[in-house]
Amino acid sequence: MNLEIVGAGPYREWFCSCPFHVYGSPDFLELNAHKCEEVRYMLFHDSKVRAGLAVGLKGHELCSPFSAPFGGWVFPPSTSVKTVYETVDALCQFVLSSGMGMCLTLPPAFYSPDTIGKTVTALMGHPDVEMAHTDVNYHFDLETIGREGYEALLQRNAKKNLAHARRCGLTFEQVHGARGVEEAYRLIAANRHYKGYPLKMSLQDVIDTIHVVEADFFVVRQKDETVAAAQVFHVLEDVVQVIYWGGHPRHEDVRPVNFLAAELVAFYLARGVRIIDVGPSSEQGIPNFGLCSFKESIGCQASPKHTFRIKARE
Repeated sequence: MNLEIVGAGPYREWFCSCPFHVYGSPDFLELNAHKCEEVRYMLFHDSKVRAGLAVGLKGHELCSPFSAPFGGWVFPPSTSVKTVYETVDALCQFVLSSGMGMCLTLPPAFYSPDTIGKTVTALMGHPDVEMAHTDVNYHFDLETIGREGYEALLQRNAKKNLAHARRCGLTFEQVHGARGVEEAYRLIAANRHYKGYPLKMSLQDVIDTIHVVEADFFVVRQKDETVAAAQVFHVLEDVVQVIYWGGHPRHEDVRPVNFLAAELVAFYLARGVRIIDVGPSSEQGIPNFGLCSFKESIGCQASPKHTFRIKARE
């Protein structure tokens, strides 16, 4: 298997016929290119192109992703195990010969169970690859919810909190345009500031990104006051990802996030979405047990999100 570094143009031509997740698209990568020293587009080929991988150079390390929740290869459907193993080996040989290291975070398996399963197996079996850490990632499985009903999957405390929220006269609304984006963002920023969580995207980052990523914004209101909000990206045709969500710290008593979660499930279930990815509840493999418990209480399922490292030869 050969590894070739190409420009954004040739990569875009190949990617258009073999899309995977939006974070691997050249438009998204070029938008965020300023966040690394250089974007390198790799095509893996023998008699034809078998896979693509985009990485960002940061210091002496190649990173995939360099500005996204996850990265990894783009493979055509039904890629064989042999091809995946050969692609992993070609990448390892390139990294080891370059004198740099590499950090690689894969999507959770539900994005593409077949190829991600094969990729994890190939990486774990390679002598030059080590598992850096595994995060616990949560999602709503809307196919299961469609069969069983949302409230059937809630834990007892979450059912009580949702019922309480509904008695408080909350309303759910999808918002549009610059004013809607800013309203949702300001609420989320207040939530993050109160809880001491980082907010990695500025308002301008959000505005720039939604030019290349399909996005939805929602708010929950009590009378005329905004009490919760969510920012959601369309990552695949049938998978959306909650980038940010949260409630206003002064209104936690009305349980607005319980209400928001139920409404998001109903909204995307009606639109044929398969999965709502609500992201990890750990950092560098260290879980936030409170956040894990909350997501489990509202009907989310857990899955692993692996980060691997390839070390340069000394």
